[in-house]
Amino acid sequence: MTEEKEEDEEKKSQDVEKMQKVSGIPMLATMDDILKALGILLDKGSKATIKELLGPFGGKGRKRLLSASLNSAMAYNLVEPHSGRAPFVVSEKGKKFLSAQEESGKKSVLLPEFVGYKHYRDIFIQMKRAPDTAMKKEAITTAWASITGGGKITTRRSYTMTFASVGDWCGAMKDTGKTCSLTSEGESVLEQILKGEEVSVGKIIQPQKPVTGPIPISAIGAAYCPFCTKTDIDPKNEKLLDKVTTGEVTTLIIERTFYCRACAREFTRVVQQAVGIKPNVAD
Repeated sequence: MTEEKEEDEEKKSQDVEKMQKVSGIPMLATMDDILKALGILLDKGSKATIKELLGPFGGKGRKRLLSASLNSAMAYNLVEPHSGRAPFVVSEKGKKFLSAQEESGKKSVLLPEFVGYKHYRDIFIQMKRAPDTAMKKEAITTAWASITGGGKITTRRSYTMTFASVGDWCGAMKDTGKTCSLTSEGESVLEQILKGEEVSVGKIIQPQKPVTGPIPISAIGAAYCPFCTKTDIDPKNEKLLDKVTTGEVTTLIIERTFYCRACAREFTRVVQQAVGIKPNVAD
């Protein structure tokens, strides 16, 4: 990439961040982009600067998309609030999301965050009142103008793209191409949120048969250091994040910290461990 193209990409990335700060609405990124960005962030120890994430994400030419993906994850509370050049950090909610082995578990974490996102609720209310609980994407794109106080149509279309992609993935709506329709599960979550109730969308983790050892959550687990890729690593400490009980099986969601002897750096992994009947584990 030439220096001129790098500067142009840097400017576009800054423009994305600027627009997102003004409106707060996720834009440009699809759910696949968000999942990829979160996966790379997890492999870097759940904390990394955008510069450290850029290479695995695809290089400098994809900086704008990486920035949009991380900002979208932040809007859905999967990444902690971020500003400036500080590292991006996976939030506690994000760790639960990433620790779910099954896709359905991830969706159950994201669904209430997505439906409850402040700028989306107005759209969902309009969708609920519409015939067949559906809205054309053109109408959704128009609706952003009243929510944000204006904005270019190209920007508002990018809001709709992300809204439709993530909403369809987590089960809040069905994206049929030109139309988005509210699902029964999405409507149920919306009703609970509007009533101020605690949202219930099923168990986050559906454990299988009881096991005695830890199960790595990412494909890589803690097989090697995400910074130097060496395998000379030692466990350092662990922290209990959550407990999910189904029948006689309790699944512990644990954040483990490892130390790499090769590069003298620490990194974390979120794992789950299924144990017997309701163990007495301190929070």
